[in-house]
This record gives sequence, structure tokens and C-alpha cells, in this order.
Amino acid sequence: MLPESQISQIIDGIIQREGGVSNDPADRGGLTSAGGVTQPFAQQWNIPWPNPTQQQVHDGYRRMLAGTRIDQVPDYATLNLVADCAVNCGSSKAIRWLQQALGVAADGVIGPNTISAMTPARLMSRLISNRIITSRGLYYADIIHNNPSQATFARGWFTRLFSFLT
Repeated sequence: MLPESQISQIIDGIIQREGGVSNDPADRGGLTSAGGVTQPFAQQWNIPWPNPTQQQVHDGYRRMLAGTRIDQVPDYATLNLVADCAVNCGSSKAIRWLQQALGVAADGVIGPNTISAMTPARLMSRLISNRIITSRGLYYADIIHNNPSQATFARGWFTRLFSFLT
């Protein structure tokens, strides 16, 4: 597991990318508070709603990473990507994309097989990250294909996604 200071940096980056309060009627995600927290997410991870402080959002994201065992990813770059996927697309999807990239059963739950497949050398390979990025990009494309009104968000989604290529 990475040092807590690095996990904290990852969470701070997610909060910054998520931005402030948003209530765009075209957004299927609905109202989000500062840091990208939706009401269902707030309820699941014990975050005050609708006006959490940045520290409360940070603590909630930390609970989510621990509760889903995403924090067990032993490589900074891969954890950063998977954690961002979890916040933006849902933790189960993020874990399945990681598992598919690793070539283990994709059940959306990090267990012993997933953990044993996450060797630092393997995760540091760009191949794993590129597979996750591809899965996330296809997910966004499916959203737009199934609901063309969501294309208005494509630039932001893909800009965020492609930031993980560097």
C-alpha cells in the first residue's frame, strides 16, 4: 500500500478535477456538491449533504478507497487513475476495468486474486493503464451513443481521461 501522504495527494487531485457545485439539468449525474459528491455517494460514504467541507469530501473519498480496497493498488500512477475512475464512473466499474487490464476475473471486487496480480512491476507497465484508459473511453462513448444529449460533456470527460496518458 502507498504511504498515506501519496493517497492524500491523489484524493486532493480528484477533488480539484471534480470542481465545485454543479446542477446542470443535462447532467445525468444530477446535483453534485463541491468535490463532485452526489447525494447517493454522500449517503454511502457518510459525507454530509449537500454542503460538505473539502475535508469531509476528502475523508469520504478516503473511506471509499479503503472500503472498496482500491487503496491496495501499490503503484501511484495506477492508483491515481483507478481512484479517479471510481469517483467519476463508479467504484465497481473502476475495479472491473483494473481486473480486465490485469487479466483476472472481473467481478468488481478487489480480493486475493486481484491483489496478487497487482505487482508493482506489472502495474508500472503502461499497458495496464492504457487498458483502463481504453475501457473508460469506451464507457464514455457508449454513454454518448445511447444518449446523444450527453455529448455536451464529452470534451471535459476526454480531457480529464487523456490527462492520465502523460
